[in-house]
Amino acid sequence: MGVTRRAAAALVACVLLPGCGSVADALPAEAPVFPAGVGAWSRLPPSPLSARHEAAGASLGGRFYVVGGWSDPPCPPAASCAAPARPPHRDGAAFDPATGRWRAIAPAPTPVGGVLQMTVVGQRLYVLTGSLDRADSPVSFLSYDPGADAWSTLPAPQLADPQLVAAGTKIVAVGCSDEQEAAVDAVFDPVTERWRRLPDDPLGPSYGRSAAWLGDQLLLTASDLVPSPGADGPPLTRLAVLDDGLTDWTLLPDSDIVGGHPTWVADRVVFPMTGSEDGGTIGTWGRHHANGAILDPATGTWTSLPEPPEGRSALDGVIGSVGDRTLVGGQLLQPRTRTWTRVPAAPWGQGYRTSQTIVTGPDGVFVWGGSDEADNLAEGYLLPL
Repeated sequence: MGVTRRAAAALVACVLLPGCGSVADALPAEAPVFPAGVGAWSRLPPSPLSARHEAAGASLGGRFYVVGGWSDPPCPPAASCAAPARPPHRDGAAFDPATGRWRAIAPAPTPVGGVLQMTVVGQRLYVLTGSLDRADSPVSFLSYDPGADAWSTLPAPQLADPQLVAAGTKIVAVGCSDEQEAAVDAVFDPVTERWRRLPDDPLGPSYGRSAAWLGDQLLLTASDLVPSPGADGPPLTRLAVLDDGLTDWTLLPDSDIVGGHPTWVADRVVFPMTGSEDGGTIGTWGRHHANGAILDPATGTWTSLPEPPEGRSALDGVIGSVGDRTLVGGQLLQPRTRTWTRVPAAPWGQGYRTSQTIVTGPDGVFVWGGSDEADNLAEGYLLPL
């Protein structure tokens, strides 16, 4: 399953590591290998949807789905704009790369926009959407059955801006931070259509919380919540795992990196943020700490990220995986071999684009809609991989 630009792809577990060593002690970063390019972007035929930005997107069953989004005029770069006057859309469409055709799908029971989280469990899409401060687009938790072309309204998790994680046959909602109030995590059972609160994690008060499912365990990563994060040392990424019954936590050794958003791909944990931090001139930490790294959970070995190919990519800033490769710095990295696949330049040129729906699927990357400096867009592109 792929996710929109707003969300991370399936995150990872560091299972019962014998020891989590420093990235500084990892294997040296040998010269990366750059295989041949992956082909070219192709422009999609016109869709049934009107031009819009910030639509939800996902991949399921070989098709790409687009739902909702906003049609209000785009907000120019660096501008301060009023909230949209109209609610987001409810309509959606599915694109089938095998046939090259679109089809409209049933409209969602509520507008889809604002907070957007999508995930896939079984053969259904699950969407968390809405806004606490908009009566015309209330917070809603929805499921879509492509076979029946039908939506269902489900009880929403009582969490502020959670992350949804597919956990086998269930869905976990993870609170993002303890900064405003204690984060609460919960699990949803699609059979009973009920939420159950998860036990408190062993990391203590934290921020930047992310969760992931690795087949039979849930990983939680976060940084300690202190009065001035980074002032007294690096805000190292910490880890804990919850067992397959979602009842018992195990605290793992801290990492030596300061970045988040891990991705599980090709039996490796990839923290995809490039570069490093040293705390600055005043609050220096004495050395640089990498933002990202590669972890082999079977051995507990950390390896530094190889330098990505130079040049801009159409997928800069996007988090997601395609097969056994994951996006790092806008390029595709195979973490076991530490080799790169170059992503072709953006087919829309160097002009300003924002708020596109970008979905990574098993066999390619799908891009649709968004806006430029003046207008909303309804064009789409597919990059087969």
